Amino acid sequence: MGWNRNDGKQYQGKSFKVLVSSNELLEIEDYIDHFLRTRGYELSKANRDKISARLKSLPDRHHHALSELDHWLDTQFSG
Repeated sequence: MGWNRNDGKQYQGKSFKVLVSSNELLEIEDYIDHFLRTRGYELSKANRDKISARLKSLPDRHHHALSELDHWLDTQFSG
């Protein structure tokens, strides 16, 4: 799952993890792929870059809850 970290497609924004449950965290690269997959978008560099660009405006935190982050991104791309 996730990006091949050797192919230069690493997330270049703020460093944080996504809290899936009380004992499970996702690396941000894996979360971006999860978001694209669950929304029916292609797992492409262009789509990953769009999500990465939006994530740069997130408030600084060490962790973000999956559901909150999903909702926030959904509102960023609505309309």
